Amino acid sequence: MPAKTSLKRLVDTAKSRWWVEHSYRELKDELGLDHFEGAPGTVGTTTSCWC
Repeated sequence: MPAKTSLKRLVDTAKSRWWVEHSYRELKDELGLDHFEGAPGTVGTTTSCWC
């Protein structure tokens, strides 16, 4: 993100990222896939674009 990014924008982005990763873990748990790591870059690639 640009150096002049507001604190509110940084917090909103962090919350969004947390929500996506949290939901992904919950879904894996509900489906019984919590022991799988998943395809490389599935969640990390999506969320790393936001930073």
